[in-house]
Amino acid sequence: MHNHCMESLNSTSALGPQLPGWRGLAPFILWGSFIGIVFFAIYPASNWLTSHRTDLWHLYFEKELSIPFLPEFVWLYLSMYLLFALPPFFVPAHAAARVGKQLIAGCAACGLLFLLFPAALGFERALPPDAPYRQIFEAIHHVDAPHNLVPSLHVVFSSVIALACASFARPSFRWLLWVWLALIVRSPDASMICRSSRLVPVDQPPAVSSTTADALFSSLIVSASTTCTKYAVPSTSPPAFPSVLR
Repeated sequence: MHNHCMESLNSTSALGPQLPGWRGLAPFILWGSFIGIVFFAIYPASNWLTSHRTDLWHLYFEKELSIPFLPEFVWLYLSMYLLFALPPFFVPAHAAARVGKQLIAGCAACGLLFLLFPAALGFERALPPDAPYRQIFEAIHHVDAPHNLVPSLHVVFSSVIALACASFARPSFRWLLWVWLALIVRSPDASMICRSSRLVPVDQPPAVSSTTADALFSSLIVSASTTCTKYAVPSTSPPAFPSVLR
């Protein structure tokens, strides 16, 4: 029975990218709405609650204080919004619920950790002097308060989405997604340097929340949320990475 179900899924699952059509978009729009509700219920609330707390963790190491500020990396950070639009072109409609549940689980876990480990920012936020970076960072600062520091919710969301798409992608696109995810998360430590609440002006001593703590928390959340459900990967596709998505 299990093999029959897998064969049925494999026969209807094609390697992406593919145009989803309106019917294929419907479950992603539905789950995207659910994710939006959960996100806006958790993220602003935890930001507001932490802004009133005084028992803050200092989650950074001395060596991290020497990380330079490179405003150009903000483009890698912003590219995640393009990544967020990719699931309908790679993930089959029958798997949309799995991706949605994983993202909701990751968002809830991040919100819990924001409250359990409220972190202190090691510097005063400032704006880069040159355009267009000054305008970009000004807009980011306007919508995101500097309190939800560890883990990085954008790392969790980007990882879940990129790995889900890679599970149903052609080999060339699969590698592209993995490289893209690596650039968003770690190139070099772009997730920490570019995050709106961790940006450092060139003329001030740089400081970021701990990349080590953030990487640990984020990887644990991604592993836990993706382990909850498993994808049926097309039989014509090589095993996807990581194994929890197979």
